[in-house]
Amino acid sequence: MAINIKNLEELIQKKVHTVTSSTPTADLGDMVEASLLATNSLREYDSAGALPTASTSNEKIAFVGSDKSIRFNNGTKWDALISGAAQAGSSGGGATADNIAQGVSYGYTAGGEFTPVLSPTVGDETIEKFAFASDGNATDVGDLAEGQGGAAGRHDGTIALILGGTIMPTNAMTNKVQAFTFASGTDAAVTPYVLGNQANYSARGVHQTPDIAYVTGGYKSPPLSVYSTINKYPFANNSNATTVVDPSNNMQQAFHSSGSMSPTHAYFGGTWAVFTPASTDAEVLRKYPFATSDGSSSDVGDMLPGSPYGMAGITGPTHGYAVGGAGFSNVIQKYPFASDASATDVGDMQVAMAYAGGNQSPSFGYINAGGIPSGYPTSIEKFTFPSDNPSTDVGDLTVAGHKYAANMQI
Repeated sequence: MAINIKNLEELIQKKVHTVTSSTPTADLGDMVEASLLATNSLREYDSAGALPTASTSNEKIAFVGSDKSIRFNNGTKWDALISGAAQAGSSGGGATADNIAQGVSYGYTAGGEFTPVLSPTVGDETIEKFAFASDGNATDVGDLAEGQGGAAGRHDGTIALILGGTIMPTNAMTNKVQAFTFASGTDAAVTPYVLGNQANYSARGVHQTPDIAYVTGGYKSPPLSVYSTINKYPFANNSNATTVVDPSNNMQQAFHSSGSMSPTHAYFGGTWAVFTPASTDAEVLRKYPFATSDGSSSDVGDMLPGSPYGMAGITGPTHGYAVGGAGFSNVIQKYPFASDASATDVGDMQVAMAYAGGNQSPSFGYINAGGIPSGYPTSIEKFTFPSDNPSTDVGDLTVAGHKYAANMQI
């Protein structure tokens, strides 16, 4: 029986146009193979930045030469199916609201800062990763374009972003955004886009949906002051972040706050009381919905009494976690996403640290080094979800420091 190639192409196109961010990897692979068999071609672009705008393009499948990835336009952004590697997530089909927080293969950290004896604070440029499948040390996989400490880290499952912080060795606050691709293992580059209109340092309460990174709070200088705003950085549109100002003045100043996220809400807890107005509580736990993200947050409970700022934020499947903090705390706190409630003490770290980084797999939270009174350890610790247990030492980073950009995982 003769096959009508035109009809076959139409059927493939109909299937491709049903692609969403939750389409399984196996289905995406079948579509690519069918497209190649039917048309003997697949349009190629030199880099992800050369792809057409997802929301306005009729093109649904493309090949990106720089990282050798197949990209699928789901209507809002180009999801990637990397050659030789499945995308993160339970469905295997890229980042979704339910799985964007937990990776399945590797955790990443980048940059950071440290203070040698009798020397000013300096920064590091290293990008490193460690495996979730087995305990072990991190490996150096690339470098930032320039040292960036106190920055926020986020990702869309394909591209990792280093947002704001300070540029070393001048220690100048910045609104620059650097980016690197997980699959390529190459160095990061400074993007032409910026994080809001002003420099932003130590906005540790960072959150995201599959399409947008939300940078909550932070501080600027001069004059030294704290943000009560949210910067929204879109992954898909290759554009500057937009700053959302709280119209009701209900957004607590968030400086050195820990952050976590449910599929629907951003959570942040603890801030530096020096900058917190007397009418607010430095230990307060707050959240805001991603659906509106107009800058208004609500008080949903409290962190533990005496909670320090500078805690690492970690997102579990059902709870948010805040770990360590200034004053060199070793406490692991958690709070539920299902209902509004205060945090509880659920275990201790092996080493009491401040300004550690956080990563997460579906089963474990990872604490990546930080500062201690005598210097900077390189330890990687992990603790289990959802049971309450102390952390265990499972490896080391390649570089000693603190204030890494973390919360990047695939």
